[in-house]
Amino acid sequence: MKTCRLIISKPMTGPENMALDEAIFLASEKTQNPASTFRLYTWKDPCTTIGYFQKYNDFLTPHVLSSPLNREEEGEGKKTHLPIVRRLTGGLAVNHKNDLSYAFITNKKQWPWLYNQEKSYYSIHSVIKEALKNLDIETDFFSASGKSRNNLCAETAFKYDLNIDGKKILGSCQRKRKNYLLQQGSIYTDIILTQQDKARAVADSFKEAFKKLLKFELEILNPTREEVSFQQELINSKYMLPGWNQKF
Repeated sequence: MKTCRLIISKPMTGPENMALDEAIFLASEKTQNPASTFRLYTWKDPCTTIGYFQKYNDFLTPHVLSSPLNREEEGEGKKTHLPIVRRLTGGLAVNHKNDLSYAFITNKKQWPWLYNQEKSYYSIHSVIKEALKNLDIETDFFSASGKSRNNLCAETAFKYDLNIDGKKILGSCQRKRKNYLLQQGSIYTDIILTQQDKARAVADSFKEAFKKLLKFELEILNPTREEVSFQQELINSKYMLPGWNQKF
């Protein structure tokens, strides 16, 4: 049985969430930690995360999830867009508000599909599908990829993304570095992690799914002091700065 740390985080801002995912990813590489990490998290404030290669200026327009946190003058009126944070991973933009997001950090020793993107998506999405089923949420796979209509992940279906009655509720993206993988994704459901009893039920459902499908034993742990310290460094030196978020 392979070991995997399960982190259930309190709600954080966009920069905080992206910085912690990268901190865990880079710390795993630095320490050559043989165990994987699966982190579940929610969002303190609405924001948009964009894929590493997407253009910042493409998202300076009003969004459905409007927010007063980021305003620009336009003539005599104002246009409002969500705060924008660039991800380390690729993929399309995601508007975050009530979604449940995840990060899976693993390595070549534990993950034989490190360089097989489709198999990685299928494997983790299968686990999430099983976990949702344990929570009485039935989902289906998309059997094929569709055409991208815009820059938003939620409106573009890829093979093995999950849907409910044809509406996409899960998509993912990746970043690989040497023998390590970071996979991020968001689940659009009404799952709440802030209530202790519900958080426990969610944790148990993912534990069962990982054990059943991937033979992973999940243990609930917190980020290490080194990871939290590294997270804070990345917030201040990267994810709060235009140099990163407006890189392209």
